[in-house]
Amino acid sequence: MTIELKPDLERMIERAIESGAYKDSNEVIRAALEMLAEDIEDVEVSKAREGEPRVLLEEVEGELRALGKLK
Repeated sequence: MTIELKPDLERMIERAIESGAYKDSNEVIRAALEMLAEDIEDVEVSKAREGEPRVLLEEVEGELRALGKLK
């Protein structure tokens, strides 16, 4: 597959390779796409949980203390 990138993105890839973190542009693009996939998944999970009730940490701690499971 061939893609065309704007010069600023090409420089970003070059800097990533020069840093020693990646051996070539394929590694940089693969890592970037994996991060994008994680972001998309995080958004999907957040949307799926929008209707779920929220509980404050203090409420959970209070219940655990009442049950003797937390000091």
